Amino acid sequence: MDKERTEWLSKEGYRVIRFTNEDVFNRLDEVLDKIAEELENASK
Repeated sequence: MDKERTEWLSKEGYRVIRFTNEDVFNRLDEVLDKIAEELENASK
């Protein structure tokens, strides 16, 4: 299901970044850094 959603969102022009629950709960700072990095790269 995730693969189908990702493909559909990509076709619609969205960039999908997936994180595990473990990463969000245990490494939130790293997750937020990655999101910020992706946003910065997207605006270039």
